[in-house]
Amino acid sequence: MILSHLESNITNLLNSDKSVAICEAEGERLKHLILLVRDGGYGVVVVQTVSGDHYVVATANRNHEGNLAGDTRRWNRECGYHFSLKRADERISASDPNIVVLPDGRIVEIRRTYTTASGFTHWGLSSQQTIPAGYVRL
Repeated sequence: MILSHLESNITNLLNSDKSVAICEAEGERLKHLILLVRDGGYGVVVVQTVSGDHYVVATANRNHEGNLAGDTRRWNRECGYHFSLKRADERISASDPNIVVLPDGRIVEIRRTYTTASGFTHWGLSSQQTIPAGYVRL
């Protein structure tokens, strides 16, 4: 799976009117979770922390907040993922653009953010040995 570097202030997303579900995952579970979120029709942002941990951030419009909450409960039950959920009318505190306090109290220091590459980009880069700067292969 190929991810594209996302030049975005994640704190703006966490303080927006979007519903957000955040889950920590690594390795194959990270890839699986990205695919679940993307196939569920939600926006996907992957956050890499300074310590090298990864968080998947699923985003949904206010209209789809109930669907996101239901899907995260199902993914927890069926796959063992544990999400922190931010409702559309809630805000997540950030003392700095690169430091976020999750709804469960964990403090995350962000190094880089990614999103899934488009299907065409993924297809074009998947056969290359070296991926250009701005992309990462999971």
